[in-house]
Amino acid sequence: MLKILKKEGFASFVEITIAAIIFIVAGIGIFTTITMFRPQGNDASNKLKAAYLGQYVLDEMRLAVNADLWNVTDPTLNPLSPGTHNIVIEGQTVVWEVIDNSDLQIRQVKMNVYFNSGL
Repeated sequence: MLKILKKEGFASFVEITIAAIIFIVAGIGIFTTITMFRPQGNDASNKLKAAYLGQYVLDEMRLAVNADLWNVTDPTLNPLSPGTHNIVIEGQTVVWEVIDNSDLQIRQVKMNVYFNSGL
């Protein structure tokens, strides 16, 4: 065996090579694990932001419920008028559809929040 150091030395070339390979494989594994967590964290953050934006729009709609404006179809005056509406808040698009159920005299709101996953 080829010794890097003299007889007093601590390791041979083969041992150093094997140790280096083990450290490289372990480093690649740790790096892969760390990089896997980051996109999921960003995605979860964006989904949470989208949920808060949707809740904000729903809160604004609750405040807009008014018997005098119930039959007004102008979306600038009544965000609860039947039809499809949208608004952009902080670069995120909130789209909601108000469906008039005249049998029960209620309106149903279906909402989607579109966010840029690259943020």
